Amino acid sequence: MTFAYRLDAAAPVTITVYDSIGELVIRKTIAAGDPGATAGNNVSARWNGHNDKGLPVRTGIYFAIIEAGNRRIGSVLRVGITNP
Repeated sequence: MTFAYRLDAAAPVTITVYDSIGELVIRKTIAAGDPGATAGNNVSARWNGHNDKGLPVRTGIYFAIIEAGNRRIGSVLRVGITNP
């Protein structure tokens, strides 16, 4: 899953994903200036659908919060498992 956003100024970016009951699934921080935390361009960060222990999450609804500088946005995610 890809999170796309635009920054007005380089700033650390933190992406936090919670499950449907509000438990932390994963938190990823991108340092200012690293790809995904640079200013002026559309940038993105990727979540591979795994939790902070490296295990795949279950099918369901998740909530993501992206924070950069003094800005914070939220998003609802629907994760589905597909079989090849």
